[in-house]
Amino acid sequence: MAYSYGPITAAATSKPIAVHRDTSIGSATSITLNSATTGIEVTAHGHPILLRWDATVSTSAFDGVVCRDCCKVFMVPSGTKTVSFIEESSNATLVVIEF
Repeated sequence: MAYSYGPITAAATSKPIAVHRDTSIGSATSITLNSATTGIEVTAHGHPILLRWDATVSTSAFDGVVCRDCCKVFMVPSGTKTVSFIEESSNATLVVIEF
């Protein structure tokens, strides 16, 4: 069985390349993506999470938003090496799965 996320299809049996979890992202935190990563699944618990590709994220400079208590899948732009995250307000938990 596969799950469809619009143009993205991920097999339910596929294993993640990497998993990241952060319960205290008060300031911007970045992860270096695995060279084989083509997409990321981002979950925001408690508060919205902002992200930015290959640059430091801030509440005034970001490329995407994951709403509170939601999960969103992003395709990694070609050539991207890092992704930066920040919580919109305190006490958010971030979970990132690379695939």
